[in-house]
Amino acid sequence: MSAPITGSCLCRSLIYTITVPSSSSSSSLDLDTSICLCTMCRKHSGAIFPPFIIFPSSSIRFHIDSSEAGSELKLEEIAKNGLGTYKEYESSPDNYRAFCGKCGSTLLCRGETTSDVDIYAGTLDEHIILGNIIEHSENGEERGKIPRRDGTGRAKDLIVPKRVRNWENCPAAFADMFAETNRYFGGNKDDTVTQEDVEKLKAQA
Repeated sequence: MSAPITGSCLCRSLIYTITVPSSSSSSSLDLDTSICLCTMCRKHSGAIFPPFIIFPSSSIRFHIDSSEAGSELKLEEIAKNGLGTYKEYESSPDNYRAFCGKCGSTLLCRGETTSDVDIYAGTLDEHIILGNIIEHSENGEERGKIPRRDGTGRAKDLIVPKRVRNWENCPAAFADMFAETNRYFGGNKDDTVTQEDVEKLKAQA
């Protein structure tokens, strides 16, 4: 098993841990990562290209800042009982978008008819994405102190998307951004954006 993946809402009232197996004997993770261009995902996340990671719900455990329950809960438990600051909005029949009722952070999307859960990649903990901070490595910069990292971040496995969902909903103005899409999006054939798709989008601009 690989090291657990952790994340939270902004105020950390809702903290999650995800346990996933590593692929074969390597330390890399073979995960389904994507960005979605549908209007619902944009509205819910506030992002033009919200990134997701898909996990089985059985691999996710929540730790909530509340005396209502124990320290570790299955997603189904906190969704069913509305524990802590966990809130859901039914955006379409049997499909729910979860967020923190205290800070408003978008967390995940889940459906009643599937065991998979879409976790918003932006909720991953900083050290998971960027790596651990090297102690006493902060350098003064115009933007403040920028620490150096130890190279353990897993952004390539967790953030870089393998496919694009709802490509037809992409704003034409972003066509150039996807000019080398096959370099980045090499997932399922039906979801892979081709150069022909990009040219069609440019023509609409």
